[in-house]
Amino acid sequence: MRHQKKVVKEYPLDLKLSATPTLDDVYKTVEVICEHFKKLIEDNQLCKLLYDKNGKRKHESAAQLLFFGIADAYCSANNLDISPESDAGRGPVDFKVSKGANIKVLVEVKLTSNSKLEKGFTSQLPIYQKSEKSHKGIYLVIHNMEISENR
Repeated sequence: MRHQKKVVKEYPLDLKLSATPTLDDVYKTVEVICEHFKKLIEDNQLCKLLYDKNGKRKHESAAQLLFFGIADAYCSANNLDISPESDAGRGPVDFKVSKGANIKVLVEVKLTSNSKLEKGFTSQLPIYQKSEKSHKGIYLVIHNMEISENR
């Protein structure tokens, strides 16, 4: 987790969330965090943390932990709560980002190597949204099917 906090410090993100945000405001903030995470993975070598020292893909949980480490710092700075593995009854969604009890945005993280990638988008995320009473969700897909030469 120390590495992620260092990355957040080195790559600051100015989110400017209002004191009384709407669902759309929180969604846009989470979307910006996801886009920033993408940039860190693609452009700032965080992709190396998705593979072991032999170049073998790590389990999807490594990507989820990496996202949590990055997103938690940005959420805390903006007084948003991020809950990993939130389970309101239909299974645990990877992350629930909330502001109070009524503003909730879900984030489900998947790797392209996951054999249930399409099912997660078409049924898993909507089921989680229904059980968590969330009207917004992000399906965050990380491409990890081949190792790039520039890793």
